[in-house]
Amino acid sequence: MRMHLFILPLLLPITLQAQKGEAAIKTDLKALAAHFQESARFDLDRDDRLVVDLFSKGQHVRRDMVPLVHLDTSAIAFNEEEQLVLLRCSAEQGQCIDKEVLKTGAISRTGRCGIPVPAGDVRGEKAVALLRQLVRDGLAAMPPKETGNKRR
Repeated sequence: MRMHLFILPLLLPITLQAQKGEAAIKTDLKALAAHFQESARFDLDRDDRLVVDLFSKGQHVRRDMVPLVHLDTSAIAFNEEEQLVLLRCSAEQGQCIDKEVLKTGAISRTGRCGIPVPAGDVRGEKAVALLRQLVRDGLAAMPPKETGNKRR
């Protein structure tokens, strides 16, 4: 019984931090949903991967899955020529993104994920800021590596 009372104060800050992190992620996902509306959906799965579902004319056309730990947050940027927000893998990881084209079922590995920006975000500034915030909050909420815990 005494051991439980000793451990409880140690676990409480970890639990509170995890709850705070999950709340931040939910807020980020809602902001992304409002901004991208019907063109893209975002989620974090139990394996701490960013799941990006892309839509064209109401049809689900592609799904990209990106491990958060392999993303280069500073490289999330708008590409003016392609009119896309690009997510890139860190230099150490190279091709860390699984890209599935749903029409063909083809899955390939790539080093970038291109997301079309919503019409009102001409330079992609808001999209970039929202995605960077989600990645930062997702990384902050990840359980310690040595525990092997998964997101719930």
